[in-house]
Parts: sequence; C-alpha cells; structure tokens
Amino acid sequence: MVSLMLGLLRGERLSVPGLADKFQVRRETIYRDLRALEELGFPISGDFRGFKSRPRLQEGYKAKLVPIPFTMPELVATCFSATLTEHLTGTNLHGALQDAIAKIKSHVPTKTLPLLNAAREVFGSFKKGYKDYRPHRETLARLLQTMLERRRCRVTYQSPNRSHPTQFTIDPYRLFEFDGSLYLFAHIPKHNQVITLAIDRILSLDPTEDSYTIPAAFSFERLRDEAFGVVHGEPMTVKIRFRKDQVPYVKERIWHPAQTFKDLPNGDTIMTFRAGGEFEIMRWVLGWGSAAKVVAPRFLRTIIRDEAKAMLMSRKGKGI
Repeated sequence: MVSLMLGLLRGERLSVPGLADKFQVRRETIYRDLRALEELGFPISGDFRGFKSRPRLQEGYKAKLVPIPFTMPELVATCFSATLTEHLTGTNLHGALQDAIAKIKSHVPTKTLPLLNAAREVFGSFKKGYKDYRPHRETLARLLQTMLERRRCRVTYQSPNRSHPTQFTIDPYRLFEFDGSLYLFAHIPKHNQVITLAIDRILSLDPTEDSYTIPAAFSFERLRDEAFGVVHGEPMTVKIRFRKDQVPYVKERIWHPAQTFKDLPNGDTIMTFRAGGEFEIMRWVLGWGSAAKVVAPRFLRTIIRDEAKAMLMSRKGKGI
C-alpha cells in the first residue's frame, strides 16, 4: 500500500492491472488498498465514469506530511531489523516492514536520505536452514488478523507423525520465531492445554465468531524456557562437559536462559541447565562431536551413545 501511495503522490500513471502484475497480487487487493487510502483521507479519482482502474489523486491535492523526528540510531536499527525478516520474504511480516521503511523515507528530511540509504547497505542476512513461507503467506496473514481480533480458529493441521491431517479448534496465544521457523503457542479449549504448532503445517485456518481471552496465568517466557528448543517434555537437569578447546565457543552464546558453567582445573567446563526435549538436546550435543560428553542424566548419555553407534553401523561397509 505504501508503494501505491507514493506512486499517487508522485503523480505516476498507475493502473490496477499493472500494479497487480508488478506486486503479484490479485486486482481485488489493489482495489482494497485504494479504499484504505481513501479512508485515510486521500481523495482518489478514477475515469469519467468513476472507475478507478487508473487511479490518481484529485488535481490540486497536496499531502500534509507531518515530519517525524527519527534519530539516526533509530533509522539504522529499523534497517537492521528489516534484514532479520528476509527469510520471510513474500509474507506480510517482511513486506509490511519494507513498506514501513519506504514510508519513513517519505517523511525524513531530504538531507537524511543519503544516510538512510547508506544504512540499508550496511547490513545483510545470513540465515541458513530456514523454511520458505511464501506458500503459507495467506495462512499467516489470516492468523495474525485473528490474533489481533482475539478470535477462536478452526485449523486443519498435518503433524509429521500422522498419516492424515487432523482438525481442531485453537485460541492462538503467541507467534514466535525459532531457528528460522515460525511457531505458535495455541490453547486447545477442548483439552484446556497449550501446544506448539508449526505454521507451515497448518493446512487451513478459519476464524470463528467466538472470542477468547488469554489468561493471566499464561507465560510465554515460562513455556519458552521449559524447553531446550520447541519440543516440550518433562524438564530435566542436564550437565554437559566440554573440552577446553571448545569452551570459548560454548561460553560466548546463550543456549538456554538457565545455563551455568563450572570450570575444571584442566580447562574443561561443565555446562548445566534444566529443560525438556531430549531429542533436541541430543541433536545439539551430537553437533559438538567428541568435544561434548553428557555427565547427567544417565539415560541421556545412553541415548546419545546408542545414536552414535547406530550412525557408525549405518555406514559400515560403505567406505568409512
């Protein structure tokens, strides 16, 4: 919508079919944006019959732009945040932020524009292993709208461990990003339970007329910190011993909010945290190879040992 607004302000020759092709949306979407601009006070005219397939601003109209006193650190931070959503290209979470930056550019003083343009060239995105959300952009947009309106939804969900999708009703509580993927903490009214859903596994989402409220007892932070990743399970106290050559790399990151370290005389360190999700913990420990050794719990050490043996046996006789 911002690009449409700027085109109108600049007096460009616009057409609804051309705009729909340019932004790869339906014509109805362009007409909807035109109506939204009219509601904001932009006097948009059409042809002599009143059709707005070639929209323009009424002759003599001058937009009243109110200057917004952005500081350079604020502008730089906004440009940086835009790079954090590049893996969400094709969704409104990324596109709307780009529109916001374009809107900012239309309001900042002319002398600031070179610095703002330079700021956008300073940052880049380096995410790998992320999911492509372009096929799910409509589902995501509908979900965000229902969350803002606090409306209960009927979803069709394809779990990886089920052969067929299931349907159930949810109260969507909190959308969050983890490791390049989008997830949702959703309350299941039928079971009075909060579960985690992967957005890309939602096959359909239909808002209902029923509303919901998020109880005061719900804590996003508590649910987030109870799991090592996104898979919840019975929390357990985990102790991992890291070899001294890997200690600097382990300590420079926050792997879990509750992590603590106990340094040993030989330079090794023992990392301790309490969380659930044994599979994700196992996968993380295996990623460190021989530099990591499970001290506790014992069953986790056994699981990792068996997994390492299975990995070796699966390659037996295949050249390694």
